[in-house]
Amino acid sequence: MVLGALTDRGLAAFLAVQFPGRAAHNLGRDYGLPEGDLDRALHFTGILVHPDRRGQGLHRRLIETAAQGVLPPDRHRYWFATVRPENTASVRGMLSVGMRVFARRPKHDGHDRLLFVRDLSAPAGG
Repeated sequence: MVLGALTDRGLAAFLAVQFPGRAAHNLGRDYGLPEGDLDRALHFTGILVHPDRRGQGLHRRLIETAAQGVLPPDRHRYWFATVRPENTASVRGMLSVGMRVFARRPKHDGHDRLLFVRDLSAPAGG
């Protein structure tokens, strides 16, 4: 699923969400979810904000909009994402929506990644 934030001049930002199910790459496995909970996980796989629109909270607003409209917590309880540690803007964005780092390890492209989670049944940041 991809959500976009549009302005009169075009695309300002987008958010890509993946529903990995029980696939081997489901970050819920890294987190220690039981097999039965893997279907309740989603991954934020890409968030990109146009350089002219950075610093306006679009990262947070896209995730909040998705959560309110199309990502019901009763179906998608666990949010996951990976971020390169040096990408401080994305790290701040993930923290701003209540996610927390649960591990640091090589993922996807072999580069070191921070692994984020948010369990929607827990308080923000829990």
